[in-house]
Amino acid sequence: ESIRRAKRKKYWKTQEVRDLIKANDPRASAKAEEMIATLEKIAEEEDNEDYLPGPVQYTLLIDAYAKSGTADAIQRVEAVIDRIFESDEQSSNGKSVSPT
Repeated sequence: ESIRRAKRKKYWKTQEVRDLIKANDPRASAKAEEMIATLEKIAEEEDNEDYLPGPVQYTLLIDAYAKSGTADAIQRVEAVIDRIFESDEQSSNGKSVSPT
């Protein structure tokens, strides 16, 4: 039941960001950042790694930055990629990136 609940929560958060990106909404990158932070917070509070953001969520964050047109978009994308690699290195002793 908790896995299904986590998947539903991730799906709706992800879909909201996907819709903003598709509409070229300037709030997309902020909403994507909020999605990542919310999922990480829920994962910690529920002590359930199924809530952790996965490749789909991080790809949407990168896409939102890329389409934002802001001057710092490249630096933000690089920071996300670095964070993913750091998270992968620390996966054996703490928070990681979910496989989904």
